[in-house]
Amino acid sequence: MVTQPWKVVNRLVASAAYRLRLRRMRVLVAVALAVTAGVVVLSTLGGESSRTAHAEGAIIEPLARGQFSDDVRAFLFVRPEGNHPMDVIHVTRASDAIALKLTVPPGASVDWHTHPGPGIAVVAEGEVTFTFGPNCETRTYSAGSALIHGAESHPDLAENRGDTDLVIYVTFIGTPPGSPTIPHEAPDC
Repeated sequence: MVTQPWKVVNRLVASAAYRLRLRRMRVLVAVALAVTAGVVVLSTLGGESSRTAHAEGAIIEPLARGQFSDDVRAFLFVRPEGNHPMDVIHVTRASDAIALKLTVPPGASVDWHTHPGPGIAVVAEGEVTFTFGPNCETRTYSAGSALIHGAESHPDLAENRGDTDLVIYVTFIGTPPGSPTIPHEAPDC
C-alpha cells in the first residue's frame, strides 16, 4: 500500500511512458468527473440556499451537493495551452462535491477568488474571459468549451465581456459545505 501518493506521481513523471499515461489519465479524469457530476446532480442540496447572489450581478445557483461514502482522493494533471509547465492538483479530501450553475449577465464578473477544491466546468452559453493570477494571463472560453478550474492556489477573475448571458455548469470536488468561492486579493496586473 502506498502511503505517500506524491512518490507515485514522481515515478510517473520520470517514466518514459509518461506522455501516454498522461493522455490516458486525462480521459479517465474526464470520465470520472462526468460520472461524479451525474451522481451529484441526482442527490439533494441538504438545506443549502437554492440561489445565491455573487459579485457584481453574477448568480451562483447550487444544483446539488453530495458526498462519496468512500475515502476519495484525486490527482489532476493539467497542462494549460501554450508553453506552460504541468500543473498537478492533489485533492486529499475529494469526498465532498457540489454541482453549480453560474449565470453572469453581460458586463458582470466574479471578482478575484479561489475555490476549496478543483472542478470541471462546461461553458453552456456565451463566452467567459478568465484572468489567472499571479501572472495575469487572460484566456477566453466559448460555449461548448470545458476546463479544469483550479483550487486555492489558483486565483482567478471571471468576466462576461460579451453581450449575452454567460452560463457555466461546474462540479467541484473537495468543496465542503459553505461557499464554493473564497474571495482573493487581486494581484498586481
